[in-house]
Formats: sequence, structure tokens, C-alpha cells
Amino acid sequence: MKCNNIVLLSAASLLFSSATIAVADEGDDLVTAITSGKAGINVRARFEGVDKDNLLKDANALPVRLRLNYRTGKWQGWSAFAEYDHVFHVIRDFNAGGGTTPAKDGVYQTVADPKGSDLNQLYLDYAASDDWKFRIGRQRVNLDNERFVGGVGWRQNEQTYDAFAVSSSAISKTALTYAYVGQVRRIFGQTFAGGSMNVNTH
Repeated sequence: MKCNNIVLLSAASLLFSSATIAVADEGDDLVTAITSGKAGINVRARFEGVDKDNLLKDANALPVRLRLNYRTGKWQGWSAFAEYDHVFHVIRDFNAGGGTTPAKDGVYQTVADPKGSDLNQLYLDYAASDDWKFRIGRQRVNLDNERFVGGVGWRQNEQTYDAFAVSSSAISKTALTYAYVGQVRRIFGQTFAGGSMNVNTH
């Protein structure tokens, strides 16, 4: 089984196992936590033009992203989040990169915003205390200014990670983060052979 499947199945099993061993506080209801969450919808359009002095045609791109998400309420310190993205092209005079638009590869300049759909995030959160938080599943991992580790957020299809992460603010004026990453979900999407990478990264 691929590592990303293990991470996502582990997230699901943790949720169900916690339901069997936790003793509910007064007024604490799992069903209410799930159904009383918050849904979100976002539409983002961005235009990018590329004009380079070479033999390729100038690129004009207007990719649009539709994003739907849902965050549950909290139950026994647990909560869950799911997010789905769909990217489509309004102006298509560009090479989306990674072999995702083969008819335009070698014809137009590159704007790395391929069309397609993706389960962008799906994770479980556990807040052990105000200072210690745990997350498992498909998630953003954005460190500092994202120069080396981040979501490439200016692109329409965000880069996310199948990972287990721990964050702590137990030390005054200090934020600590650890993450184990099993798979990187790249900006080119899953239709491209290199759209995801299995890794073993701390």
C-alpha cells in the first residue's frame, strides 16, 4: 500500500478508535460536532501573461479555481477538515507545464496552472492542550516564508502533503513544528506522472 494511503487510513482509524475509548464530557456530542461545522466556498481567478524573447508564442492565461471545504466542530479535542479544488481555464493560450497540455507544449510560454480536480486537504486535528496540537492527513506544511517548504500558493493548484505534524507553543515566545511527510502532492495534479512524489521526509 502506498504511503499516502497509509497516512489517510491512519487518520480515519484514529478518529474511530478515539470514539470508542473517550468518555464524553457533559453536552459533548460527536454527531453535533460533525454536523455543526462550517462550510466554505471560494472562487479565485488570476490572469498571467508571459512575454519572453524566444521562439515560443506569448502566453495569456486566465485559470479559475473553485474551492469547497468543510471544517467540523470539536469533540474531545478532535476536529476534521476536508477541502476540494477544481481548476478550469477561461483563456487557454498557454502551456500549463508538466506535459498537462501536450498540444501547446513547445508552442506557448509556460504558466504552470493545469486544469483538473483534486482533494486538496483531508486531515484530523487533535488539540491535546492549548500548547500542543497534532495533525494527520493531507495538509498544508508552510514553514517560514515558504522558500523551501510550502504550498506554492500563488498557483491555482496548491501543493499539499500527506503528513503527520506536531506543533507546540509550550516554550515562551517559541513556536516548534515537526512534520513527517510521506507524499508530496505537486501543483501539476494527479493526471501528470510526476504530480505526486513518494518521500520519506522529516
